[in-house]
Amino acid sequence: MPVDDAPLPRAAHPAFDLPAARRTDRGLAQLLRHRATGARLLWLPDPRPEPVFTISFPTRLRDDRGAAHVLEHLIFRGSERYPADPLYPALTEAGMVSFLNASTRPDYTTFHVASPTPAGLTPLVRVLSDMVFNPNLALGAFREEAWDRPEADGPARGIILSEMRDYHSSPEAALALALRSAALGGGEGAFNQGGDPAELLKLTPDQLRAFHQRAFTPQNAWMTLWGGEAAALEAIDIGLREAREQGAPMPPARPGVPRRLSEIPHASGRRLFGLAWRLPPEIAPELLPLLDSLLLTGPATLLRRMPGLVQGQATALSRDMAHPFLTLAFSDAPDPQQIAGLIHLSQEVTSSAVAAALRHALAVCYDEDVTPRRPQGLLVFDPLLAPWLNGGDPFAHLDIGLKLQALLARPEKAHRQVIAAMQKIFRPEGPDSRVALVPERTAAQRPSDPPAGRALPFRPLRLDHPADGIPDRIPVPEIEGAGHAWLVTGDESRLARLCIAFLAGAEGYQPLAAQAAALAQALARHDLLAENARALKVRAGACGGRGVIWLHLSALPEEMLRCIRALPGALAGHGSLAGVDPAPGLRSLMISRPQTVIGLRLRAGLSAEARLEDAHAGPGMLLQTLRDGGPVPLSGPVWLAGTGIALSVLTDLQVRLSALSVASYHPPLCLPEPGAGDGFALPVPFHAVGLGFRAADPAAARVLLRAGEAAFLWPEIRGAGGAYGLRCELSSTGEAAIFTARDPHLLRSLDLLRGAVAAIRPSLSFDLLQRGRIGAAGQLLTPPGPHEVLTEVLRARISGSAPWGAAQAELSRLQALTSEDLFRSAEDLHEALQTARVVVFGPKESLMVSLKSRPGLFTLYSDL
Repeated sequence: MPVDDAPLPRAAHPAFDLPAARRTDRGLAQLLRHRATGARLLWLPDPRPEPVFTISFPTRLRDDRGAAHVLEHLIFRGSERYPADPLYPALTEAGMVSFLNASTRPDYTTFHVASPTPAGLTPLVRVLSDMVFNPNLALGAFREEAWDRPEADGPARGIILSEMRDYHSSPEAALALALRSAALGGGEGAFNQGGDPAELLKLTPDQLRAFHQRAFTPQNAWMTLWGGEAAALEAIDIGLREAREQGAPMPPARPGVPRRLSEIPHASGRRLFGLAWRLPPEIAPELLPLLDSLLLTGPATLLRRMPGLVQGQATALSRDMAHPFLTLAFSDAPDPQQIAGLIHLSQEVTSSAVAAALRHALAVCYDEDVTPRRPQGLLVFDPLLAPWLNGGDPFAHLDIGLKLQALLARPEKAHRQVIAAMQKIFRPEGPDSRVALVPERTAAQRPSDPPAGRALPFRPLRLDHPADGIPDRIPVPEIEGAGHAWLVTGDESRLARLCIAFLAGAEGYQPLAAQAAALAQALARHDLLAENARALKVRAGACGGRGVIWLHLSALPEEMLRCIRALPGALAGHGSLAGVDPAPGLRSLMISRPQTVIGLRLRAGLSAEARLEDAHAGPGMLLQTLRDGGPVPLSGPVWLAGTGIALSVLTDLQVRLSALSVASYHPPLCLPEPGAGDGFALPVPFHAVGLGFRAADPAAARVLLRAGEAAFLWPEIRGAGGAYGLRCELSSTGEAAIFTARDPHLLRSLDLLRGAVAAIRPSLSFDLLQRGRIGAAGQLLTPPGPHEVLTEVLRARISGSAPWGAAQAELSRLQALTSEDLFRSAEDLHEALQTARVVVFGPKESLMVSLKSRPGLFTLYSDL
């Protein structure tokens, strides 16, 4: 490990001591301690394009009432200094926020915020600190977020209650929770941090306040700062000194004795079986990602070959807690001889398998391109939080990448360490815990949702120190190249990345999604690509008025060269492949990332390009009439963009790929004209409703929509209506989509969406413009992910525009906006919402009820 042996520098702020500082794989790291309270701060002060601040607390539960989860929600409902409510949308409206979220883990809770600029982050640090230490914890907010029973004998309602009912309806999720509880034996981290629906109803506001007093104190605060400026330390100091509660630090988490056998009933009627092994504490931290890759997630995947193994969250190596463990889920009771044979699994491990797993684990360690998007600093800090909060060395975890590289350089040593670790996990006495999920004798019916309540009044956020100005320019990376091959330079990532666009003929063809799915399967079966690529994704879409198949590939630099040499041969035989039905993939995406599918359908009626995108990759592809026809080549040129690859290598690959005949076996598109609205019946237990429309002035619309979301839609749809989520998407070209998620009141929410701008029109003012301008700038300036950069470069080159040209134009317009512009745009936007396309998702029965109430509102398609 590289260690800075020079004398330690002084802390950058007099309120902090600097007991340790080291040069790590991620740059200079300083471990600061707050003098007055003892709070810890891990700071990486090198300049970063998206500085990040996180603050975490050990929240070790003793029951399944979900106090930590409820606190996570209520902390975003206003604090003593910042009584804005709801605080989440108010902060994204008034602060230069690029990312804001929180997460309740099994034995700790973490809050994180990021900004595109260091100056933008400092006031956000001040707000977040006051949020966690001095929340209002108002009774009305508790009733909205946790649970409430509006009528004495009626059903209970609440955002978290609804969320956890949905979560527990999944048998895989229920088994995963039961396996954790059994493996940790009732110790810290074993309880349901989200809250069991039945137990959640026993949680009281007084119990919640007592839990906050005990856990959310400066003495229990563990903070990280990625980049940022010294002024952020002043904001942290103020937050710590003004904390309402003070208390003793919590000791490290202690597990209980594993429960050997457990049986849990589940209303789904499914039978599942799970096994759990607790990992010995002496296993080195760098071996955990290596074992994860070798056993479950990498190219070798030794355990995934087991008969009956169920993929999903109940089959995992869980590392985000003090005591990691391995769980396996099966569709039938596993063969005892097969389980007993796991003690010999280490004998099957070869040096080449360990080397392949090491390369995969190393690429995962350095990967910054994840879905949903998260800032790089959060990806770096997240794996070290659980060990650090429980006495681990944070510097050691910042050097995990270096340690994996050292093992890769000494494969024999890595092989020996892996075998020793596996022998400690798979012991002769077998798994630590066994859990059977069995059908419930009497299936419980989910209670119906009560009527919507009254929204609590919105209170806007007033920042003490607004961000010092908005940057004039969208950061654009340096690009070099010519023709159809382009290199993005200046990327400091440890991975090389490649983006390829195969264009269809000028007219486009019947959904390319089937061909993209077939191509993805073929490439996944290619041994060299499977062994060397960190990520290989293929998807259909549209660009420049033509259908396109996008191929994204990332790998370590040396492995990328192997992949590039193999790609032409892997693609050469693709023309003989039959298309793969894309419908299952779309259903899976709807369940895992519903906003992606909803957004595609909402935008389908807004432009020819968006319509083509939906026809190739979204719900629109399933509404087309299939016709017979011969093979149609992807006859357009092949375009490439990459980073971490020599331009000469990209140019040579482009020439070789252009000579291939990659064919699509689908006839021309038959695009249905988007009507006034669409309704899709999907096999998912939640609902969503949205509007798609065009905004004539994207900059003004962004300010207005964020203001409407904070002041009206969030309180009415989420607070009073009980919907779990609300999302607004707006491109710099004016395509807009706004929609809800897990929404029990579809028609009510539809009316509220249409009235969002009218509701805030009386409050339009210069003050609102100033707040909204900063929030909108934060959204525009949010750094894109590495693959998003490559895709934007190719989109711009294919369509003949400048990369990020529309975003730059919107940023300039945003800085020039006047109050008059805002009033004028409000009129236009209100009219656009009245005529916007409606898209509704949900089970068929509930959509039929909506159609009976409002005949002709949308066309119901139930064949998905």
